[in-house]
Amino acid sequence: MNNKKFYILFFFVSILFGNSSVLFSQWVWQNPYPQSNHLYGVHFANANTGVMTGSVGTVVRTTNGGVNWVVSYLGTSQNALNGISFVDANTGYAVGSYGTAFKTTNCGANWIELTTGTSASLTSVYFINENTGTAVSTTGISILTTNAGANWTAHSITSTSVSMQDVYFIDANTGFAAAVYSNSIYRTTNGGINWTPVVYTTNSNSMLFGVTFTDSVTGVAAGYTGSTNYIYKTTNAGLNWTGFPSGSSATFNCVRFVNSLKGYAVGSQGAVVLTTDGGLTWADRTPITTGNGYTDINFINPDLYYMVGGNGIIVHTTNGGSNWTQISTSVISNDINAVSFAGQNSGTAVGVSGKIIRTTNGGNTWTLQTSGITTQIIDVYQADANTCYGVYSGKVLKTTNGGANWATLTGINVTSIMRAFASVYFVNTNTGYVAGGKGLFIRTTDGGNSWDTTNNYFAQQDSVNLKCVRFYDANTGYVCGTSGRIFKTTNGGAIWNSLTSVTTSGLYGMAVISSDVVSVVGENGLIITTTNGGANWSPQTSGTTNMLRSVSFANQSKGIAVGLSGTVLLTTNGGLYWISQPKFIANNINTVCFIDTNSAVIAGYAGTILKYGTTVIGISNYSSEIPSDYTLIQNYPNPFNPVTKIQYAIPKESRITLAVYDMLGREITRLVNNETKKAGTYTVEFNAANLSSGVYYYSIQSGSHILTKKMVLIK
Repeated sequence: MNNKKFYILFFFVSILFGNSSVLFSQWVWQNPYPQSNHLYGVHFANANTGVMTGSVGTVVRTTNGGVNWVVSYLGTSQNALNGISFVDANTGYAVGSYGTAFKTTNCGANWIELTTGTSASLTSVYFINENTGTAVSTTGISILTTNAGANWTAHSITSTSVSMQDVYFIDANTGFAAAVYSNSIYRTTNGGINWTPVVYTTNSNSMLFGVTFTDSVTGVAAGYTGSTNYIYKTTNAGLNWTGFPSGSSATFNCVRFVNSLKGYAVGSQGAVVLTTDGGLTWADRTPITTGNGYTDINFINPDLYYMVGGNGIIVHTTNGGSNWTQISTSVISNDINAVSFAGQNSGTAVGVSGKIIRTTNGGNTWTLQTSGITTQIIDVYQADANTCYGVYSGKVLKTTNGGANWATLTGINVTSIMRAFASVYFVNTNTGYVAGGKGLFIRTTDGGNSWDTTNNYFAQQDSVNLKCVRFYDANTGYVCGTSGRIFKTTNGGAIWNSLTSVTTSGLYGMAVISSDVVSVVGENGLIITTTNGGANWSPQTSGTTNMLRSVSFANQSKGIAVGLSGTVLLTTNGGLYWISQPKFIANNINTVCFIDTNSAVIAGYAGTILKYGTTVIGISNYSSEIPSDYTLIQNYPNPFNPVTKIQYAIPKESRITLAVYDMLGREITRLVNNETKKAGTYTVEFNAANLSSGVYYYSIQSGSHILTKKMVLIK
């Protein structure tokens, strides 16, 4: 066997058995824009090109001053990126949880993962020059590199495992680490090998999250230090520190200076304080009241600053802080509980504080509507392009004109039994069902004008809180709820039968794929499936213990389940196997809905909406921008049917071969056949119309450089 074929086959086997995740990565943020994961670091090379890092390995980058953004994720585990440090405009480092570290040489366009030799959560990193850098951790250790991140050595800052939150060096030898629940700032004079505590307060519960210096002797540290909440200053290279009132009760996450006199401390609840006398006095300059905390601030020039923080907030000023503008945008920032589509274009999402948003273009854009209420809306069903129903607090909302007007229906009287509504489903615009607490189940056949509340069977299920109702057709429907209870009707809800579900755990979401095939999700990652109309149920392996809240199927093969902590699971074989997707959201996902066989929408915490299957815009066949290294990008879309795009980048003129292989390493086709290409970025289209569904691999080779990725064809 020739060496090349052996290498590729070995690589395929390694991927197949070493990393079982099918990459389902092409989710596009619809709300907020550019995304809602927390951001912890920001750096701009110039007025146009900037990069931000945050939770779950999030990287947000712009090359046109924030007009457009590209969101990507670093690493296979998507660990949080807690701190960044740039040596110059383009060369920077990002560190995070579990010893994660990355390096970029082109302002975040590409990153190389570094081996740090530690599993500690790294909170901050600072490079004093192109070779020498130090990162600190929550376990009281620091790691030091003197060869640009190629190797790192660990050193103990303190024997008491004090959590370090920020690090700053004024030269190659002298540096400082800010700590929480400590009365000391830690100081080194030998490049981070040894550290000495310098007491700055008598309060041992003080917390410092930021430290910076304006020259070799003058520094400032900020955090939360008690009711007066001092910001501390030194004028003798950190040997002594003096506190000055901040005028704020916020916890400051970061402190930075524009020059020797002008500086900002930014923190919780969007708090910003300004000093113009080198830290002696501070004044409130909170720019935008959003409730989101700020975590970092970057000064590009005397007028242009950027701040980032919680839920992906990005703000900037172009006049030195006199006025601030929020660049990140959001239709709503409230949690979304449910989303429903009628066809490929018309959809509605509902959530906290009575919020309703609507799309008429398949989820690409959303518009806020007026619900007339401030109560949380629990569920929604889009019956057709104009007719939609929502449920809240024992009441039903309805629109018949695409959401231009919403009204609470008056034909329901469940006040006496005090049962909250949890789920709504309509088999057509007139016939629908609502399920809720204490076995509540009601039915309408006239579009909600009147409701039958006398279902005797469910009146006997007082201990069961019904969570989800779904129908396959006008006759066959299912309801699930707490204690593992599932019920079925075959006559449009006139009679319901209890099914044995093989679990006593709470069940929260359900997809009725056919009259006999149903998938139900719930507590502790539970997924159970029936293929014979509920006569028997089989538990499926989800690979997670996170609660699953919603499940949707595009057809009998392809389904998605979502839940807490950003859980997204994919099946392509009707639920026989579920595969956890690379994490791209840090917070809860409450709902999922397929729009068609290739497009789906998920939504949840803080107004998060992402769409899978959005058309790629703006990718050209060739870009002349010179990449820093050989790169092979994940194909888009993935999974695909039958056409996908593959993008690769080469840093110099090279002979290139780009080939597609099956799971056994057999070459299927060559998309680029040993061709000479100039340095740049290229996009190639692959059409798999003649291939069967399955896993395929594409590999690029240029001399000794070989890169391979996996893609999934689903027909």
